Amino acid sequence: MFRFSIINIAFCLLLTAPCNSQNVNGLNLELLGAKIKVTDMKEALDFYVGVMGYKVKAGNIDSDLVILEDPVMTLALSKTNKVRKVNYPNETQTILVFETKNLDSAVMALRKRGVEFYCDEPQKVGVGLSTKFYDPFGNIHSLLQETVGEKRNFKEPRIYNVGYYIDDIEKGRQFYSVNLELPIRTLRYYPPALPLNDNKGEFCTILHYRQTASKVEINYDKETYVALMLKTSNITNVLELLKKKNISIVKQLRQSALGEYIVLVDAFGNYLEIYQE
Repeated sequence: MFRFSIINIAFCLLLTAPCNSQNVNGLNLELLGAKIKVTDMKEALDFYVGVMGYKVKAGNIDSDLVILEDPVMTLALSKTNKVRKVNYPNETQTILVFETKNLDSAVMALRKRGVEFYCDEPQKVGVGLSTKFYDPFGNIHSLLQETVGEKRNFKEPRIYNVGYYIDDIEKGRQFYSVNLELPIRTLRYYPPALPLNDNKGEFCTILHYRQTASKVEINYDKETYVALMLKTSNITNVLELLKKKNISIVKQLRQSALGEYIVLVDAFGNYLEIYQE
């Protein structure tokens, strides 16, 4: 069984030169960030601001959408109705990896603030140490400390990457690389993992094989989850191209504080959103 992880591979990606594959007739999607669905904005801000240390960039306690300040990508909190706790590791999911300079200290501080962790001890991964924790809304995230390479000075909190656990890596490749036209960054780790760029040549996401990650059924409008957000300069054109590819489109041309967007669902039940730039 393959046992590589999203985190194991991420550091090695720095050694792989990104490629830019803009196509004037294609989707040309770029990374925007991640959206975390929550059921109570006050509780969400208490956790992500009060506990994790983020600052609010836009929105407030009365908003349906709040943007947090993250140096890596756009991080949004979006209000929904019902908590759905991820059945980790037995179902597919979109997972956020947050980075810290000292995992032991970070875990101790979060535990004192009442954060629930999936396991008691950190796991050794290819680039360092990692552990997983829940937010108050059933979403599970990773927390990583790099222990290889040169030490970097960065401001916490920050996202390290966003990726997927799926049970069919070839089907994932077909959806994300072929249908969504996200360029393959390298095949060095394929299988069990497939890192993808966006069409600006920047690292976008990782597809990670996990045999136990069965397909999920999530109510888009009513339940909590984490979603990858992409962006485009021409959402009308993207919508038409996706229809021609028979991609499952859940919502068409919705409006939000981030702009006009559409919602897709992949072959595993994960939602992702594409926004007008």
